[in-house]
Amino acid sequence: MYATIIEHNVAQDLVTASEAKLKQKYDDINCQRQQMPKNNGIVKDAFIPRRSENQVAPTIYLEPYVAGIINGELTLDEASELIVDAYETHANGMKVPVIDHETAKTSLYVVAVNRSANAEMLRDVPHRDVAGDVTLVMRYNCGNDGDARASFLVNDGVLGQIQMTSNEAFDVAVKNTINDGFKIDSMDVLLRRMGMPEEMLEGMNLPMKVVTNEAGIDGAVGVFIDEQLREQIHDELGSDFYVLPSSRHEVICVPDYMGDPESLQEMICSVNANEVAAEDVLASEPFFVGKNLKIESCVEQLDDVAEQMDAITEQLPRAAHI
Repeated sequence: MYATIIEHNVAQDLVTASEAKLKQKYDDINCQRQQMPKNNGIVKDAFIPRRSENQVAPTIYLEPYVAGIINGELTLDEASELIVDAYETHANGMKVPVIDHETAKTSLYVVAVNRSANAEMLRDVPHRDVAGDVTLVMRYNCGNDGDARASFLVNDGVLGQIQMTSNEAFDVAVKNTINDGFKIDSMDVLLRRMGMPEEMLEGMNLPMKVVTNEAGIDGAVGVFIDEQLREQIHDELGSDFYVLPSSRHEVICVPDYMGDPESLQEMICSVNANEVAAEDVLASEPFFVGKNLKIESCVEQLDDVAEQMDAITEQLPRAAHI
């Protein structure tokens, strides 16, 4: 959660200040602080205020507020006021989710995560491997909370509640996710979103596609589950293509003539290390989609090249030792 003692102390001061302000307004409020495991083994610092009349409560993650205080963008008082505002904005509209067989038919959806980085979480979470180190997990949509979709991870216990087997639930979740739809944008759309000036984009020929969903959240899953989507990308690019997992939210599809697995993997690893939040990393490997429209990891190709190079090296004359 926090890398320094200063951050830890600021977080504790923030919790104390926020709780005091909430208790001034609500006599029956109870505030809890929990460590919440998230994607890729990341643990977040969660502040959870709950009134006695509410069966559910919003979870407010403290890290952005702590960072704002340390960076001088917020005072402790301002940050605690924002937390109170966040509670009041979300608490009143929250409802207890209905978790049963019928509701699950329209509430389940899938997201893509990294299997190795989430090994501990996956021990009691149904998952379906799709390619390389990417696996699917299910989430249960509880409705919208403001602009975001409120949801929770489906574990073995939830399967019991909805009276579905893992395969039955996955079939429903994949179908729902595909029906929600995905979008294919040109690369310049992503570059604009990243802040690249228009004058730098003029004249650029970027035969690459960015694939996500309408919300831009957990949209990387589309290329792994939707063959028609892969066919559309193949048609638009006019060639076989590599899939670069830029994050769990989106992928970049590159024509096969624009790179090779080894150089693309180096680029992915560099971007993951320097540009992508640890929680959002999806994979460190490129994937390949050919005319058969199947998506496959390029790791085996890289391993084959390494084995071939080792074999060639073994056949070379050994240097004489003097």
